Amino acid sequence: IYTIASESETNDIYLTDGLLVLTGENIYFKLGIFNGIDENKISKVSVYYAKEDGKKIVYEDSSPKDYTIRDYYGYNEYFEIKNKDIVFDSLYVDIHIGNEIKTLKLIIKEEYSNKRLFYKKREQSAVEKGEVIKPLDNELTSAIKEYLKNEESGIYSNKIKKDKITYEVIYINETSELLIEWEKDKYTHFISYYLEYENASYSKSDEESIDIGKCCYDKKDSSKTTCDNSIINILNSILNEITKGRS
Repeated sequence: IYTIASESETNDIYLTDGLLVLTGENIYFKLGIFNGIDENKISKVSVYYAKEDGKKIVYEDSSPKDYTIRDYYGYNEYFEIKNKDIVFDSLYVDIHIGNEIKTLKLIIKEEYSNKRLFYKKREQSAVEKGEVIKPLDNELTSAIKEYLKNEESGIYSNKIKKDKITYEVIYINETSELLIEWEKDKYTHFISYYLEYENASYSKSDEESIDIGKCCYDKKDSSKTTCDNSIINILNSILNEITKGRS
């Protein structure tokens, strides 16, 4: 999980509140908010990184809308994740204001890293235009944010201890995704639960292997569920703990 800002906030125009999230399957990108300028005067914004053969456009729009783009790992992805350190070091945004172009160097700062999190490649190519993601706002999301409490840049986190196991729990407000990680029997276990669709993916790993025992859970369609009850019970147990005491 990374925050995005411009290199210096002493300039007349600067960027704040940007967010980049790399999950096991998807990439989420939110450019953020431009400060020091009337956004109605901006005719186009272009986010890109420098390559030997020119520029690679990550995002381009006629106005600086503050929404989230979803991308997928694989062919033609916006961010070349295998070269992410190089990409992050050469990331810029051009702001078109009439005949003038203001260029800001973007600074990507790591906020959280699950060192054991694996990236699963998809065979399908990235969509040419990302999907607009709107954060959920309901009783469950309110309970999650209230329970986890520790918040920074729309990312909530806390630890939940149940049955002698400590669960690391993170909620990403922009993507309405609940992440749960724990250690048991020399394995690291990981659940990613999408609240909007009420489905989840599970995997575990050890020091030598990754992507072991993966399965999925779909609350709305049991025919798509491949996880056994032990995994589903852990997810429900965490959700029940979060919502405990609420009617």
